[in-house]
Amino acid sequence: MSPPDDHHLPSVEHRGIEHVPDAERTATTRSLGWMWAGGLCNVEYVVYGAVVFSVFGLSLWQALLVIAVSNVTFLLAGLASLQGPAAGTSAFAIARAPFGPTGARGVSIFNWVTMVAYETEGLVLIVLAVVVLLHKAGLPGARVDAGGIHGSPGLLVGVVLVAAAAQGVLPLLGYATILKVLKAVTVPFTVLFVILAVVALPKMHVTANHAGAGWVGLSEAFAFAISATGLGWTIQANDYSRYLPAGTPRVAVVRAVSIGSFVPASVLMGLGAAVATAFPAASTDPISGLSQAVPGWFLVPYLLVAGIQLLAINTLDLYSSGLTLQAVGVPISRMRAVGVDLVVSAGLTLVALLLTSVDHFINNLITLLIVWVAPWTGVYLVDWLLRRGRYEPARLVGADLARRWQGTPGVLGGFRLAGVVSMGAGMVASALWVATPVFTGPLASALGTGPEGFDLSIPAGLLVGGGLYWVLARGTVPAEAAGTGEVVVTPRL
Repeated sequence: MSPPDDHHLPSVEHRGIEHVPDAERTATTRSLGWMWAGGLCNVEYVVYGAVVFSVFGLSLWQALLVIAVSNVTFLLAGLASLQGPAAGTSAFAIARAPFGPTGARGVSIFNWVTMVAYETEGLVLIVLAVVVLLHKAGLPGARVDAGGIHGSPGLLVGVVLVAAAAQGVLPLLGYATILKVLKAVTVPFTVLFVILAVVALPKMHVTANHAGAGWVGLSEAFAFAISATGLGWTIQANDYSRYLPAGTPRVAVVRAVSIGSFVPASVLMGLGAAVATAFPAASTDPISGLSQAVPGWFLVPYLLVAGIQLLAINTLDLYSSGLTLQAVGVPISRMRAVGVDLVVSAGLTLVALLLTSVDHFINNLITLLIVWVAPWTGVYLVDWLLRRGRYEPARLVGADLARRWQGTPGVLGGFRLAGVVSMGAGMVASALWVATPVFTGPLASALGTGPEGFDLSIPAGLLVGGGLYWVLARGTVPAEAAGTGEVVVTPRL
């Protein structure tokens, strides 16, 4: 059922959200840190850095400050990796603890949609990179000009199908293979970005947009950058930490995830912001815009490696989305769930390429995720604190969950009311303070200037969601966790 340890490559991993027995938890915090480093050593983070600089009107120094501070939130991803070793299952199976077995289905649907959206974003960029390569090869259906990257409908369909099939390989092979491959690609990916820095940084304009942005622009940039970095990864962190032994020191887990993520994300986003000072198109046209920053001899290897990098980061999203679909309650194996997700993301990719603006798609996707991810993270982490990391696996995964939850104080019809109410209140708070091109909340608008809003959606969602859950659940959850019949190994600090 489970993958072997980190030193061997399995053929296919069949395990889904089932509890991982202690004897099969052979991962290490070192391998987990390398996995995060390999996954995030990716051209997407160069694009995010370019967006931070170009879209929100920041100066270079403001952009670098936003990037550095925002990436500190990978501590949240580290904290959201501590439940996996304790519970031995995936993130949204663990979400049944704060939301109840039925209530967790709703938040699992939110996460599944989010994961598929991220997969679509990555697949769009992969297709654009392939179209540029085909243009360089002289294929008539591929064209790159001042208006951007273009492909005939037939060509785009073919490229999307091939790319979708390619990105499904690693998620099917599973956890152990993902860890090993992402660790292996970290060094060559790093070499690529060192070359990109050497050829592109001399062209940057340190004084570009020298006036910078006011507090309104900074608030919106922070909201975008935090969502794209640490906060955005809390929703799947436990999908990879669940193979750590139950007694793994907590500090080691947080350190591995935080540092393994912070370093590549900070460096690459900083590189993206610097490149965008000379090539503003890097934020509005992620592939051809960034390609302008490299010499002709480097373009083909750059695009080839960029495509592989995007496949790597999509691997993390596809693996998690398959687990989440199971957590929703769909009676499907993880392997088949990956197939469903590939079909859906491929369809959305074609829509994004044929009918929408790619840069608007990416920007709106990231910023609107705040509305549910921030309050979910607050509730999830506070629940872990209240129960002191104690979970009963039989109440999280397995058959007949409804019966196992009967009579639980504070749970009605499979809904933990404290979790559901806190999540709803946190989402309302986030929506009131969110400021995006799609929607600006009334409180954000009231503190903004002109059409722009002052974005406080992340702290509002975290504090309202987590704070209200603390108030509503502190009388029941600690006693419930203390009464578990499971033998719990408390991790060392």
